[in-house]
Amino acid sequence: MRKLVLAVLVITLVGAACSSDNSKAKTETSTADGTGEPATAVPDDVVRGATLNMLHGIDPTTCPPDTDACAAPARLGLLFDEIEATECPEVVGLQEIGPRQTELLPDMLPELCDGAYELVFNPEGEPNNTVDQEMVLTSLPVLDEAYVDLAGFPWGAQYVQVDSDLGPVDVITTHLASSANNPGCNAGNCPQPLCETGLETGTCQARELVEFLDALPDPADLAVLTGDLNQPIDHPRIVTFLDAGFEDAWILGGNPECD
Repeated sequence: MRKLVLAVLVITLVGAACSSDNSKAKTETSTADGTGEPATAVPDDVVRGATLNMLHGIDPTTCPPDTDACAAPARLGLLFDEIEATECPEVVGLQEIGPRQTELLPDMLPELCDGAYELVFNPEGEPNNTVDQEMVLTSLPVLDEAYVDLAGFPWGAQYVQVDSDLGPVDVITTHLASSANNPGCNAGNCPQPLCETGLETGTCQARELVEFLDALPDPADLAVLTGDLNQPIDHPRIVTFLDAGFEDAWILGGNPECD
């Protein structure tokens, strides 16, 4: 039976350790503690993941040009420090990749975890979108990958299937519509009849991702959807994922519901 895990952890770098056994699936909150050691031991039979919104830094009112996209090189260095402090999770999903990070990350990637990571990034999927893109870093063999164009601009997702000790794992990292750019659907900006007129764009995007996973010709037994979904767990766009069978990685990890 295909297992679906929803891992939405975008404030700090957190490793979500996923197992094919529902009773073992958990979230490892292995943030750096100043000692360079992981906060928790990680078993061998898991695939560890992390996710972070990178802040594209293109807004001149927030990140003036003389700040280099809000100190993009330094922020990327801090991200690398955190990834190494969590002992290099096998899959890292990054969202809100702007032009400066697109330049920096490929060149700096060999410095991360002794060059363990492959960059999965499909900018050709939407060549005019340099504003808000998604990337996956993985140290596992890549079996398949695709860019998923979503309703509205500049929203999208990066899909990758990786091979692991658990077998193939489908991973999607995405950035769904924010409150500043979330119009109601119409025939011009959302696929119909999947998304009816007036539906918020973010919920339409959730439906598109569920449809994408359902249409995979060779789906893995475990699918993980992660990223910046821009709404709480009880919002209709998140309920779309829950109704499709996704389980909240935070709750699977034995953590209390957020208050």
